[in-house]
Amino acid sequence: TIFIIFYLLMGFAWSVGSGAFIAAVTTSMTREYTGRATGIFLSFDAIGWTIGSFVSGFLVDMFGLGIIFFMSFILMSFGAMIFFVGYVEESSGRHIDFSAIKKAFRDAWVFRVKGKDKLLVYLYGIVALLNLGASLYFLAFIIKFYIIVETKTMYGIITGIAGIFGMVTPYLVSRISDSIKKEWLLVYPLAIRIVFMFYLSIYWDKLISIIFWVMPLWGIINLALISLTTDYAIEGYESEAQAIRNTIGYVSSSIGNLIGGLIAIRVNLSENIMAMSKILIIGSSIYFCGLILAIAISLKTLKGHI
Repeated sequence: TIFIIFYLLMGFAWSVGSGAFIAAVTTSMTREYTGRATGIFLSFDAIGWTIGSFVSGFLVDMFGLGIIFFMSFILMSFGAMIFFVGYVEESSGRHIDFSAIKKAFRDAWVFRVKGKDKLLVYLYGIVALLNLGASLYFLAFIIKFYIIVETKTMYGIITGIAGIFGMVTPYLVSRISDSIKKEWLLVYPLAIRIVFMFYLSIYWDKLISIIFWVMPLWGIINLALISLTTDYAIEGYESEAQAIRNTIGYVSSSIGNLIGGLIAIRVNLSENIMAMSKILIIGSSIYFCGLILAIAISLKTLKGHI
């Protein structure tokens, strides 16, 4: 019960501010450099996650779980203080009062999309399909990959290498992302990833599996999705656009995990490992639909609709 309440409160706390925070990050530079701002954010975020994951394991083994909550509280409080001291926001002229908070809660259920030429709607469709497909696919592929690499040590080493690539790639890609069409920066990594996904849905290829695991394609895709959300949003509504993107992603992932679990039970995945191909193919197919939408956006922007 304690853990349920804890995760409920943590999830609510992050969801309340995540849209505004990501909007602040992507608009911290001018609109022409949303890709660079996003890449820097994703790289440092990956560094924090990697170091935190590594250190937390040792701390739990040595001191127990309690120290983790204490250190997390201290670090998050310190991060909040840095943000309050260092971040300067242009005043909107609006005052926060009870009626404004009530209006915010009421408007949140309307789910209006304020974007350019319906491009945000297409982008949200991509987010939904990718999260749904990925949650289905990796539910099975993580099991398959663990079997392929055979040992916990090898799994840890390969995952560590993937983490290093995940730290570096968003920053490097962000250096060029604002000088090229971000739509194609979304399409090409998606296409490459889908080829790997379909291939590994059928074959048990160790080398290809390792390459797929360490290739930082998702970092590039995520960079494009986040920065395009800000690009497509009407100025002044970036926070709302990012919040909706987050919500769609979380809901789609939850639905994917639920469907994947039901399929796993139906095909008896725990005793029939070869049957995981069914889940992998379904996940890859949904992911492919996201690629089709991404291509549609790219062609739409080429015709001068933005």
